[in-house]
Amino acid sequence: AYKFNSILDARTNFIKKLVLNGQTDNSINKRITAEVFCHILHGTFNDITLKWRINERNFSLKEKTIKAIDMILKSS
Repeated sequence: AYKFNSILDARTNFIKKLVLNGQTDNSINKRITAEVFCHILHGTFNDITLKWRINERNFSLKEKTIKAIDMILKSS
């Protein structure tokens, strides 16, 4: 449990730092908090990864994830 929490915290902190940097340089909207944005991205990553596994890895995980992130960033 400790290792899992440690990995999850590291991922969360990394994503949150990227979001904060994007908000500082105005490439990411500031009206959504970095924490909420991080939750949105985590949920998206988890959903895409689960579908990728269920569908026997029959699509590009990287391409689908990048497309989803791009759509989220453009809509924020």
